[in-house]
Amino acid sequence: MRYKYSPKNPNPKTTQTRRKRPEQWVTGSDPFRREKYYAYIKHRAQAKHRKEDYELTWDDWEAHWSDELFLLRGRKRDDMCITRVNKTQPWSASNVVVVSRLEQLRLCAKTMLEKKNK
Repeated sequence: MRYKYSPKNPNPKTTQTRRKRPEQWVTGSDPFRREKYYAYIKHRAQAKHRKEDYELTWDDWEAHWSDELFLLRGRKRDDMCITRVNKTQPWSASNVVVVSRLEQLRLCAKTMLEKKNK
């Protein structure tokens, strides 16, 4: 499996690569856990960009995403994603659930309909 965030060779004409320092990684030396950590960082940054409160810690996020579920993440209808149960509350361990993308879209539509009817 090729990891998305593994250090790449900056110059393909040489064999020189960036120096790997797994002992300094938050996740330790496991490259798969590092992939998960970068996904968490991007998720947190996106929530901050949307000005949503974010109380989900790395440990909470990792507990929701088992290795099997993490490999099923994506943007297609049967892929898995994490969503908030109550959109008015912050991203927290008690307010998130991992569901299929189709189920997440149904939850969003239901929320939009409730807002429209108020």
